[in-house]
Amino acid sequence: LIEIMIVLVIIGMVLAVAVPKLANSKGKLKDEVKHIALIAKEIHNVARLENRTYRIVFSMDEKKLRSYWIESAPANVTLLSTDQIKKMKDETDPKKLLIAKNNGFEVSRSIIKDTVKLPKELYIDQIEFADGKTVSGEQASIHFFAQGLVQEAAIHLSDHKTLVWTIYISPLTAHTIIFERNESLKEISQR
Repeated sequence: LIEIMIVLVIIGMVLAVAVPKLANSKGKLKDEVKHIALIAKEIHNVARLENRTYRIVFSMDEKKLRSYWIESAPANVTLLSTDQIKKMKDETDPKKLLIAKNNGFEVSRSIIKDTVKLPKELYIDQIEFADGKTVSGEQASIHFFAQGLVQEAAIHLSDHKTLVWTIYISPLTAHTIIFERNESLKEISQR
C-alpha cells in the first residue's frame, strides 16, 4: 500500500506541473489567433484613415520562419497578377523592376513595429480567397483598400495536433469571426 501511495503522489506531482503548462500553451495559441483577427480590423481602419492600401503578408513556409508583417502602398496602386509581374521582371527600366518586385508596396511599421513570428506550435495551414484561390506553404497577402473594402479571406490555423481555428475576414467591413473549427470560405459565405 505504501508503494502504491508513493506512485500516486508522484503521478499527482507530475500532473500538477504538466496540466497548467498544457493549458497555458493552448491559451497562448488562442491569444495569437485573436491578435491576428484584431490586427486585421486595425489595418482596415488605418487604411481608410490614411487613404492608403494595406496588406497583411503571411509567410507559411514550415521550413522557414512562419510569420506575418504589414505592407502599404498609395491608395491608387494597381494590383498586378502573377503573370503581369513575371512580364515586368523582364523589363530593364528600374522603376518597372521595383514595381514588379513588390507590386508598389513597402513594409509599414505604423501598426506593428516588426515582423511577428508565430509561436512554434502554431501553423497557418492555408488561406482561402473569394476568387477560389487557396494558398498554402508559401507567401500570401490579404489586401485592405483605402475605400474600406477588404479582400474576403479565410485563414486556417492549427497546432497540427488537436487545435484548429479559422479566421474569417468580411469583405465590406473587415469584421472578423474566429471559428474554433475548420470552416471553408464557401461554408461561411453561405450562412
